[in-house]
Amino acid sequence: MIESRPPNVQFISEMVSSETPNTYLFDGTGSFDPDYPDNQDLRFEWFVNDVKVQLSEVNTQNSRGKYTFPEKGTYHVVLRVTDEDGKNQDSKKDIKITSTLSLKLTMRPEVVKRRAITLL
Repeated sequence: MIESRPPNVQFISEMVSSETPNTYLFDGTGSFDPDYPDNQDLRFEWFVNDVKVQLSEVNTQNSRGKYTFPEKGTYHVVLRVTDEDGKNQDSKKDIKITSTLSLKLTMRPEVVKRRAITLL
């Protein structure tokens, strides 16, 4: 009898933009199941400080999405990947948030006709 192996888990974390320093993109799409062809049935769960969270703007597998941290501090982020045999593995990272000031500046150019000034 051959024992199933747990998934190989890895994820990338990066700040989405300097305009939103507390919003990060988490990408666990590099994770895989070494027991080919099980790779299609992986389940992805995300945890922040040991609390399960739902990312926003996720892909269909929940392996990639965005998360906005509510306040400054250091957060412990975990991606847990489970295969179809129930084997799971975690990948962990600490994320330090130094600012929650989000500023989204959108500029739309507008043409304005100037009035002619008549001197008397």
